[in-house]
Amino acid sequence: MKRLLKLILGLFALAMTLLLAVAVYLTLFFNPNQFKPDIERIALEQGGIELQIDGKVSWAIFPWLGFDISDITTRYPGQTDLASLRKAHVSLHLPALASGQMQIRDIMIDGLELHLQRNQQGQVNWLPQGGLPSDDAQHDLTSPLQEEDSSDTPASDSTLQAPRQAAEQETQAEPLSLNISSILISNAQLSYQDLLLDQTLTLSNLEVTASNLTAGERFPADLSFTLQGSRGPEELTATLNLQGDFLLNLQQMQLQAHNLSSRIALSGTALPAPLDITLKSNLERDLRTGITHFNNFKLSLANMQLQGRLVLDDAADASDMPNLTGELTVAPFDLKQFMSALGRPLPDTADPDALRLISVNAAINAQDKRISLSPLVLRVDDTNLAGTLVYSRETRHMNIHLRGDVLDADRYRAAAKNSDPDTKAVTAKAEQTTTPAGYSREPLIELGLLRLLNVDAMLDMQRVIFAGLKLDHLGITVQADKGLINLSRLNADLYEGSIRNSMTLDASGDDLLINSQHAVQAVQLGRLLQDLQGSADEHTSSISSISGQLNADAELSSSGLSPHDLISQLNGRASLSMTDGQVQGFDMAHNLCREITSVVTRKEATPEEAAPEETAVEESTQAHTTGFSNLQTSLRIRNGVLLNDDLNASLDALQINGRGQIDLGAQAMDYRIGMTANSEQFEQSCPIGSALQGKEFPIICAGSFGMPATKLCRPDMSSFTELLRQELEKRLSQKVQEQLSKDAVRNLLQGLRPE
Repeated sequence: MKRLLKLILGLFALAMTLLLAVAVYLTLFFNPNQFKPDIERIALEQGGIELQIDGKVSWAIFPWLGFDISDITTRYPGQTDLASLRKAHVSLHLPALASGQMQIRDIMIDGLELHLQRNQQGQVNWLPQGGLPSDDAQHDLTSPLQEEDSSDTPASDSTLQAPRQAAEQETQAEPLSLNISSILISNAQLSYQDLLLDQTLTLSNLEVTASNLTAGERFPADLSFTLQGSRGPEELTATLNLQGDFLLNLQQMQLQAHNLSSRIALSGTALPAPLDITLKSNLERDLRTGITHFNNFKLSLANMQLQGRLVLDDAADASDMPNLTGELTVAPFDLKQFMSALGRPLPDTADPDALRLISVNAAINAQDKRISLSPLVLRVDDTNLAGTLVYSRETRHMNIHLRGDVLDADRYRAAAKNSDPDTKAVTAKAEQTTTPAGYSREPLIELGLLRLLNVDAMLDMQRVIFAGLKLDHLGITVQADKGLINLSRLNADLYEGSIRNSMTLDASGDDLLINSQHAVQAVQLGRLLQDLQGSADEHTSSISSISGQLNADAELSSSGLSPHDLISQLNGRASLSMTDGQVQGFDMAHNLCREITSVVTRKEATPEEAAPEETAVEESTQAHTTGFSNLQTSLRIRNGVLLNDDLNASLDALQINGRGQIDLGAQAMDYRIGMTANSEQFEQSCPIGSALQGKEFPIICAGSFGMPATKLCRPDMSSFTELLRQELEKRLSQKVQEQLSKDAVRNLLQGLRPE
């Protein structure tokens, strides 16, 4: 046994001696540079690629198997340079390899450059000019084993079981021990130039460093590079720095990264402002299953911080996007500050504190060509929203369902601009004397944008405050696909009543087609106007004094792209009614009587007659009001012209009728309002009430919208003149009769007087 052991040891020593002698001989007497022409020829003949080795090739055999090469360039014949390498070096410890250990002293790659280019004819330099081999040629290269595997003949269970068992045994076998002293990749560059699209992309200054890479133990590693891209005049530059502690477990085929930290700096003309992004996470990747866990994931951009955990599964079909699941949280942040940091400042809002508190919580699930955020929780200042968002990458369809509590939309209106009183006065005067400009003929929106919409959206809010109005149970439902947009629900409850609206938009043709239906039921107008005035900056106090129950409905249609077209092609119908109405602080009948009485009195009075106050209308001690039990009217709309001939309102002492038209396109109107006194109340409260009984007092509103109201609407003086003439004749006749009576009495008395 001892002799056998000595024999084995002797043979091993002899083999090592011979191996050492061969290594010394190859190192001293064998020059690999003499084979460079053969290597270049084989590359051209077998690979169809030109390989040019301008630098030296050197190697070492024992105990470190080392290899050095420098100054290499490759290209396809007739093409621009594809790749080049300044220098590369690697050394492997042979004795350690014999004992099952892969011990590498260093891996160094310097000046690796890859240049990809597509010319204006669409030809690329990373393929030979003849293109890839044909399917038949590729089939000829297929090994007989591959042909047998691809045949339709089913394999036996034993045939399939053998490779599986071999794979399991290989997996269970003791893994090769790995130890790399250092890895250095420096000055690497990758560039892509597309002359056809005028686009360039360059990855430069690529640096990778790692030291003491030992399987099963942590080792530090750093990565940095600069990525520059341009398309036309726009340019974008990104600089990345990444560092962390890594652990490679070959036995369990896992890669771990601890304290992974990276910084990305973005700049260029494509961005309004430079950006800095920081990423931190712990990473665990299973190399067998292709599943990567990102734990304690944190992303910071300006004042926004995103954190959570993610699971990435890229073991699915390589042609598809990897699966992604996890939870994400955006901590509360100031959106105005965030947008300013991005170079996109938001306009000032009516409430300076609006958009100062934004947060997001969501569970993300991206798989099977479908991305979902469910549940999705949003907070915008004091408003809370919850729901789901689903997006299909295959059909590009988005589905959004959200429910919220209370939204005060008035907080997010544009802030009012301050102006001095002189400027306001000049502006008001200009508005009174300027003819209104016609509606714009510029398109409001591109039809192509509407055709891109592919969405189902639903929003339900407990309460929304808009323009001071309180809308309860607001509900919106929208479906859009291929240019057809259906707003099937725009509903709300407000002021003891409700509004119900629906609308369809058809953008599939050359013009936008719009059809809409609207209904207002039992809305208390007084409370509505009171809240509306409370949110306005400048309103008269009388607007809030109108009350009554409002009902209305309309069916409208139009077509076109510009405001001018939409107004001029507006068609449809509308109706309106109001009951139990009242106008506080204004008595129409009283004011009408006072004005007419004043005119009549001035016309008939003489200096020696009674003072004007003797015939003045007595002021009521009660608050002035104008009540109307019913108001009804309807509209016919033809090509932007509103036609009305049935305005009817029953006031306390007056009956109002109206007819005429309003041309929205021409911004002008021609309308006649008639007021008729027809009640005993009017006769009792007005000194000339009996004379006004049954008489109609017309008001003509004719002219442009830009005219002052006092000029746009005026009384019909011919009717008033006739009324005054009749009343004056009546009073004059009465006075003549009185005078005649006085003269007759006087004459009678004189006749009875004794002589």
